[in-house]
Amino acid sequence: MKKLLMMAVMALALAPSFSDTLTVPGGNGEFKTLGEDEVESKYSLKDANNDGYPDIVEYLPEYSGSMGMCYSLYMYNPKTQKFEKAEVDGDTFFYGLEIKGDGTIETSASASRIGPTIVKKYKWTGSKWQEHKSYKID
Repeated sequence: MKKLLMMAVMALALAPSFSDTLTVPGGNGEFKTLGEDEVESKYSLKDANNDGYPDIVEYLPEYSGSMGMCYSLYMYNPKTQKFEKAEVDGDTFFYGLEIKGDGTIETSASASRIGPTIVKKYKWTGSKWQEHKSYKID
């Protein structure tokens, strides 16, 4: 019931498109607003890890470029009732992010416009994203 209530509140609070700021539960009954820093960001909600809770997708146009469109992910942790910034390989940026809807995500990035594109697929392990496939497109 809590999950359904939270999803309903989040759905009513946000338009289906990207927004400049996003106020989210910060834990202990507090809230925090994302997007108030100097970096221009846009936010949307998607269930990236397929756990039934909406997660935050942050589009970072300032960091997008030849490597592709840049995103950060904030995964909702129902135990702490907080959004936690996701990380893969020690990095919190996801280039060319595609959320598959089955608990997997895919990233694709190129070091240059003429170089090969590296595609990586990740699975949600219940607490983190783990790479399970990687390949190169020339």
